[in-house]
Amino acid sequence: VRRAGGGGGGLTVPGRAFLQNLGIKINVKLGGVHTTWDLPPLLGRMFKDRHTFKDRPTIIMGGDSTRSPGTSAIAAVTGTVDETFARFIARARINGSKDEKADMKEILVPLKEMAIEILREFLDINRHKGITSLSQVERIIFVRDGVSEGQLNEVLLREVQALIDACLTLTGEWNRPKITFVVLQKGHKARIYDSKTRDKNPESGTLIDDEAATHPTDFNFHLVAHNSIGGKTVRVPNYIVLWDESEFTVDEIAALMFGLCHLYGYCAMPVSLPPPVMYAHQVAARARMYLAQVDSDAESSVFSGDGMHDNFAAALPLVHENVRNEMYW
Repeated sequence: VRRAGGGGGGLTVPGRAFLQNLGIKINVKLGGVHTTWDLPPLLGRMFKDRHTFKDRPTIIMGGDSTRSPGTSAIAAVTGTVDETFARFIARARINGSKDEKADMKEILVPLKEMAIEILREFLDINRHKGITSLSQVERIIFVRDGVSEGQLNEVLLREVQALIDACLTLTGEWNRPKITFVVLQKGHKARIYDSKTRDKNPESGTLIDDEAATHPTDFNFHLVAHNSIGGKTVRVPNYIVLWDESEFTVDEIAALMFGLCHLYGYCAMPVSLPPPVMYAHQVAARARMYLAQVDSDAESSVFSGDGMHDNFAAALPLVHENVRNEMYW
């Protein structure tokens, strides 16, 4: 309820849309799920028994690294914890020092340790369902945001291997989950319009995988998941599949990304990016708020001669145990 006009007038009850928006946010913060999706037949091979979640479950993860000039970069990783693919947990770490080269801040240096934490929490949360070992997990699908074109090879060499190493820490090579690693790019210059009118945005669900619009050798595609609001030009994300041990077809992986875009917890409409990377970005932004306080306190200590060195932001403050496995961001 808000006061209309701000001048001491009568009280106005917010509309249905406002209350719905507020309600779904409260629901997510309290651990609830307000949206699920029925798997299309196309994804039957991927999730044979998703609703019982006992026959080789799938974990969907997301990662992002954010940085600002003169500050330490923040790496954040998220991961699903159940069969709805709507509930996530997250971890964040300092991702390099302030003086580290900008291009290296794009790499998720602490990915292995963050992934191990999330995978262990996944097993603890689902232990009552009979899932006690990572060898019972069929596959891990990792969606990565914030990677420039020149960093793709570095991500392939370092981050994919870090994810594999995290799995090997918890299980053996012969029975570890299959890994699919997808990079999402938003900063490209490609613009896509309706072929008939040439002035309208493509409809939600449009998949562009034609040879004329994709890389000649890479496994990539463009996917429109959201609807344009206010007539603005839609910037269509480019999905690049860097590593795929499950041998997905473009239709299968695109259908999965499209479905995920309908499960964003803080909105009742489909969004442009899959929630794993949107949540990772939000977690990193929240961690940056904590880091700002750490930096401020540390700089005061440096100024007062307490002997602190330049690498004072070695770790972020710990998230309280009561909310660390909830969607607190």
